[in-house]
Formats: sequence, structure tokens, C-alpha cells
Amino acid sequence: MSKKKPATLHPWWAKKVYPMSNYTLLVIFADRNMALYCVKHLIFGDNPGVFARLQNVDNFNKVCVMDRTVNWMVHPFEEGGIADEYNCIDVCCETMYQVVVSGEATKEWPSVWVLNRDGK
Repeated sequence: MSKKKPATLHPWWAKKVYPMSNYTLLVIFADRNMALYCVKHLIFGDNPGVFARLQNVDNFNKVCVMDRTVNWMVHPFEEGGIADEYNCIDVCCETMYQVVVSGEATKEWPSVWVLNRDGK
């Protein structure tokens, strides 16, 4: 009988996310690093696309972690939507995590405050 191999833990996987004021997210990663991310540029930028749905702060506050990624479910916003990984708005946690590791803002994430680095 073979033992099941444990899943690989990637440090950039989101474990928890909390909506904060002023369209900011507190993200806690799998390795216990955490940071605040301002997402206003995605929601209110020149071309917000699907993120425009989050301009309503009540919709923004419905953020969650699904499949180790930061998501907003489309279902609460649209009549007849199905709450699954195919009907959500998400952001790439790997690029979010790069800012935590480097300590420097990027074009994708210009406003980030690293609160805890190296899980300490």
C-alpha cells in the first residue's frame, strides 16, 4: 500500500484574505508572510474591465480565498450566477507574493505594504 504524497506547498498560495478600508486587501500567504495591497488601480483605473463590478464596496468586501487564490465570486453580483472557480474575479497571488519577497512595488502592484516577511 503506497502512501499518498503530500501536496506541494507554494509560498504564494493565499491562506486568508481580509477586505480593509479604501479598497485595500490584507493577504496572508501559505508561508505566513502577509501584506496590504491597494487594489484601487484595478477597480477604478482607465480600463477596469471585470474589476468595475467591485466599485460597489459591498461587492468588494465579499472577497474570499478559493483554490488558494484571492477571489470575488460573481454569483452574489449577478442573477443566476454559479459560485465556482469559473465564475469569479481573481488576482494572481504569485505576482502579489513577488512584491513581498523583493520588498519593492511593481507596475502590477504599485501600492503594497509588507507587514511580515519570512513568516516572522
